[in-house]
Amino acid sequence: MNAIEPHVEEGEQARPRRRFWPRTLAGKAGVVALGCFVLLVGMYIAAGHYAAKRLEEAWALSDEFGLPRDFQSLLGPAVAADKNLAVPLDQAAAKAFGFIGGERAKWKGTGDPLDDPPAFAALEGLIKDAEYNAQLAEADARKEYHSPVVEVRPYNSTLMPYLQPRRELALVERAIARRLADQGKREDAVRRLLRMTRVTRRWEDREPFMVAALVNMAIRLFAMEGLNDALRRGGPLPGALHDDIERETAACETILRLVPRMGQFEKIACTGDYEAFSPLGATPLLRPLVDNDRTYMLHYMHRWAKTWDTPLYEARPELEAMEQEIRGIAGDRVRRLMYLGSIFNLPATMQIRFRLDRLIAEARCLRIVNAMARRTDFKAPIDSLGLPKECVVDPFDGKPMRVKQTPKGLVVYSIGLDFKDDGGKVGTGTVVGVDFGFGPPLEAGKK
Repeated sequence: MNAIEPHVEEGEQARPRRRFWPRTLAGKAGVVALGCFVLLVGMYIAAGHYAAKRLEEAWALSDEFGLPRDFQSLLGPAVAADKNLAVPLDQAAAKAFGFIGGERAKWKGTGDPLDDPPAFAALEGLIKDAEYNAQLAEADARKEYHSPVVEVRPYNSTLMPYLQPRRELALVERAIARRLADQGKREDAVRRLLRMTRVTRRWEDREPFMVAALVNMAIRLFAMEGLNDALRRGGPLPGALHDDIERETAACETILRLVPRMGQFEKIACTGDYEAFSPLGATPLLRPLVDNDRTYMLHYMHRWAKTWDTPLYEARPELEAMEQEIRGIAGDRVRRLMYLGSIFNLPATMQIRFRLDRLIAEARCLRIVNAMARRTDFKAPIDSLGLPKECVVDPFDGKPMRVKQTPKGLVVYSIGLDFKDDGGKVGTGTVVGVDFGFGPPLEAGKK
């Protein structure tokens, strides 16, 4: 028996039966929408997997420096309070902070309240304060350090208030050294300043966030300013004291070795607290974008860290290329939305490197001043001082450190942030258009 053929009207062609394709327009639109949704979910899952994989690969770059990825391992084991130099150091800093705060409350002028003669005279109380001096001596005697607050979040906003009294302590100690020098007690002044920079150097890699590095370097620069003042106020000091200045100042030149560790701490802080500075971090659905931004930060910080063993005058092209790159992202209306964390965190990285090199430059200037003071000859040629060859190289351009004789005395300097010689116009801070270095001391009793 023959199969019954379906009836087909004239002019109508047979169409294949489509079980899953709706007949209505609304139904068809629904199927298309579902397909698009499934495609988007697949793309999201793939993007999340790819971003997470790239993030892990970026973290693996830390292995190049042998650095762990957690705070505990970077900070090292805890230190008992009776051995931790942070305890007596912070006790002395609190006293100095209270002293300078009281003087600021009475100070009616601008600038440093210790410029005021009554405040300068009031330093005598701290000079004779047995408890204050015992705390500083105890901090100097201790060798171990562990940060009391570094693991409290948010990190940067916690660290700055904690470390600020140490900066004030350095200002007070510089003023005390100046007062002692005025009284003819130059050796005591130098020993106090050396103690300040020595103790500070011991915690340079224990609080290595960039904000902590800024405070650490500021303290040592204050001490160097005081040492320059004391070295120029009379004849040579005992040879052993000149040796101590040379040894301590030379140790400051090793600061670049901390760059990978500082970079690692910043990586952990920035990626861990991403939601604190980018609204993307608070939205779980945007995780692929967040991981992509984190990955960029890790790669950027790794590039920065790899310059640790390169002088600034050689590393400058790479650093400036990185700076231009992040500026380009910030200036792009679309890309900047995808890299909010990078734009917020990374621009300051370049300035940190320049400040590290400023410490090196001024340390070298002070070594030159110290060598001249030992010989009581501030007109001696630099190449006659017997200093290591690398000590007299300006880290900002690779040329010899500059020396300028003025009516008031010798100026030893580096070219500074504008990368040009401004004629020995030395300044403070990170002002563009001034040089870094040391000039002749001010008149006795003045700051």
